Amino acid sequence: MSKASEDRKDQSNSGPWDERVYFSPSAQGRTFAYRPGELITVSTSLPQLRRIGIAWDSVEPGGTDEQDVGTLVRLTGVGDPIGAARALRSGGFMARPNHVLFAAALAEGSPVGWGSPVGWGSPVGDGHCQCCTPGCRDPFAGGAHQRKGPTRTTAHPVPAPKALPDPPAVGVHCRVLVLDTGYAPLAWRSAAAGGPGIAMVDEERIDTDSDHFLDPCQGHSTFIAGIFARLAPGVLVDVREVTKAFGDTDDWTVAVALNAAFPDPENPPYFIVNMSFAGYCEEDDPPIAIAAAIERILKPGRQDPSRSVAVVAAAGNDATCRPAWPAAFDDVVGVAALSPNGPAPFTNYGPWVTACAPGCDIISTFLQTPDGGVPGAVNDSDLLGQTGWASWSGTSFAAPAVGARIAREMMTTGQDSATVIRRIIHGDALARLPMLGTIVNDA
Repeated sequence: MSKASEDRKDQSNSGPWDERVYFSPSAQGRTFAYRPGELITVSTSLPQLRRIGIAWDSVEPGGTDEQDVGTLVRLTGVGDPIGAARALRSGGFMARPNHVLFAAALAEGSPVGWGSPVGWGSPVGDGHCQCCTPGCRDPFAGGAHQRKGPTRTTAHPVPAPKALPDPPAVGVHCRVLVLDTGYAPLAWRSAAAGGPGIAMVDEERIDTDSDHFLDPCQGHSTFIAGIFARLAPGVLVDVREVTKAFGDTDDWTVAVALNAAFPDPENPPYFIVNMSFAGYCEEDDPPIAIAAAIERILKPGRQDPSRSVAVVAAAGNDATCRPAWPAAFDDVVGVAALSPNGPAPFTNYGPWVTACAPGCDIISTFLQTPDGGVPGAVNDSDLLGQTGWASWSGTSFAAPAVGARIAREMMTTGQDSATVIRRIIHGDALARLPMLGTIVNDA
């Protein structure tokens, strides 16, 4: 039996993760998720893999050159991708399994609930990270929503809010890329979700497992785009699908989407990228494909701020200070969540978090049940009764609040994203919370 199969058997995977998400402990005993059989490495390592007798089914180039070490590639059909990656690293090659990341909406059955003290070490009180104390938990330890995957959405239908004011005139439009789930298809799209700020979208398919209930993360990108539209009127939002309806994505998928969205980083088509997903990696090192893609996108802006791109990401919902990616990258604005009474009890935190914003019971655009109903859905099905608006919680929704603040400042001042971030996120006089970063609250 392969190492991957042993991991799957030991972890009792079931539900939507059966075939596409496995879990394994690192050498330090900290769990991470990965795609079975998939290895990300550099093209120059392939002869070494052959020499040590490791086979694969296919090679997919990523189009990202890692200077003198070769081009990143994804191998599939590798019997033990974790062991293969470790063997390559011991020989000096860059290699990791294809790490899985999860949408950062609060999941059904989350072990960290409202008012639960588990995992939240109150870093606000003493300003110290809890990494090496018993208060810092392994995000995957005993969490059924991670082990088996959530089965129901935690978004709750709400009535449409009062009419919003007309958007102000903007001198400069800001185009935002949301890498997320697919967007609400036309039949499920309310008038608010089909507003003028929504540009190009990848549409999602509703109820992918045909159980007559919404999949856990359906409507996720529709909700996020609505936050941008409400807090930064005049913004233009493109949605590209990288996350499945059950909330999982991976290092390679995200990197490929980033590279495709920025064919020429010297002339960026987007000035803000929102990524409302988070995950943990072996040895807590960064995911190598996303790292290369982000570096490629951000490099031109370091020489010329007019080419700068703001990358904003959710910190995650596991009440841990363990670095969650992509939020933990130095050049990414990692966003934690606030509740009406302080830090949200579920939010991740740590010195790698840049900012915090409201993330509890946020109201935004969502799916709207088609006028003709849904064939096969019975009275208790949540496919029925969707109003086009919902209340939802998670760092998923704190991140676009910060992204929208950046967008609004860019549109009203004409400043580039690097200048705006320096002023509204890193300014010396701004209010901050220890381990949670700068407070951004425009809700």
